Amino acid sequence: MPRRPPTAVDQYEALATVLRLVRRNRARTRPELGAAALMGRTVISQRVEEAMELGLLEDADTGPSSGGRAPRRLRFRSEEGLVLSAVLGAAALDVAVTDLDGGVLEHRHLEWPVARGPEETLDFLDGQFAGLLKGCDAARLWAVVIGLPGPVEFATGRPSQPPIMPGWDGYDLRGRLQDRYGVPAWIDNDANLLALGEAWTTGLDDDRHMIYVKAGTGIGAGIVSGGRIHRGSKGSAGDIGHARVLEDSSVMCRCGRTGCLEALAGGWALARDAVTAVHEGRSRFLADIHRAAGEITPADIGLGAAAGDPWCLTAVARAGERIGSLMAALVNFYNPDCLVFGGGAVTGADTFLRVVDHTVRSRALPLASADLIVRALRRGRDRRRRGRRPPRRRGTPVGGRPRGLGAVRKAVGGGARPARGRSLTHGRALPPAPMDARRADARRTDTGRVTHPSCLSRAQAPLEPLTYVCGMHKFPRQ
Repeated sequence: MPRRPPTAVDQYEALATVLRLVRRNRARTRPELGAAALMGRTVISQRVEEAMELGLLEDADTGPSSGGRAPRRLRFRSEEGLVLSAVLGAAALDVAVTDLDGGVLEHRHLEWPVARGPEETLDFLDGQFAGLLKGCDAARLWAVVIGLPGPVEFATGRPSQPPIMPGWDGYDLRGRLQDRYGVPAWIDNDANLLALGEAWTTGLDDDRHMIYVKAGTGIGAGIVSGGRIHRGSKGSAGDIGHARVLEDSSVMCRCGRTGCLEALAGGWALARDAVTAVHEGRSRFLADIHRAAGEITPADIGLGAAAGDPWCLTAVARAGERIGSLMAALVNFYNPDCLVFGGGAVTGADTFLRVVDHTVRSRALPLASADLIVRALRRGRDRRRRGRRPPRRRGTPVGGRPRGLGAVRKAVGGGARPARGRSLTHGRALPPAPMDARRADARRTDTGRVTHPSCLSRAQAPLEPLTYVCGMHKFPRQ
């Protein structure tokens, strides 16, 4: 039977494999590429030449010799292109411009309510993207990537009945961006992008499995298996926030259902319960904040937990137990190598991680949890343009008040997991700072700097699909 001649799709797959191996430092020479990709010498040479013509690879120094002439190492030219990325949240968004290797060149954290609708939000993003590209060659733009806080039908790039995004259902976001910028647009759920960014940052091996849990205002998860995101049939895999965990019709979720995990342990639910606690006189710490600012946010609860406020510690621990209980079932079902938590002020707290870890290990099967790693996310790489200060800009404030998430990150210990058996405060409760000092610290940190524990991973998360993007320039998708 004659062999089928290679198609454009075959060439794209081979080119994408070569780029991925070099970019991840899995193979740096042509012989190493052949061994790693299980491709012949001719195919490897052709794909490397095509990558060089695209400006994505170049010869670097020589590698070790195996008996003959020393082979030339290949280098991925991350500076060849730029990627614009944005991750939207309920009340804020992150925008960044990165190189092709995920290095953050410039980043902004801005307050912007996604409920303002797609047209206003995209017009706002256009202005932010223009500012990020100022002084750059627009021809170097390779892709635009958007992460949304709701279900996304991945095949079409359209939001699908997102609970907190009125007016976004079915909106052709991919078409709008591709028409505006003339480059491929990658639209996905924000938890999926964060999971990809975390896998890339930590160098997760292709034979390992990870669940990334984004526990911010809402709750979602991204599942990485074999180096790829598992999206399921339509793209809704990992939407754990609306799994029913309590048979109580009195707990109403924003999606319109009752008993959802998000309605019990999400950031907005914690803020809701915190207001009740203030009115009932159960938290002096939060009462001071509510009196000064007129509202309470999940960040304030994270600060309270770090300061040793009893109600905040209990709320964070209760949220960790509820999330950990559901994750124990997922650990039994999926058997991941690690659980990673990020996306909110409370997920980096020592109390939260310890409760989740204990709950998962006590309720999951011993075999499934024996070597399981439970940790907070790690920070990505920052390659901001030297000689330029990050812009001190903000979008429209929500409630007219800065969030100060940088102060929260510092207070709760950032993204690093503490040593087992030791707390971030070494067993001592941190004394609460005076209210004016806490507020001043919050204002100082709410600038154009990276203020969110997952900002860098957010900004670099979209870079994993770049093998697809690179292929698009040479081989249009059929």
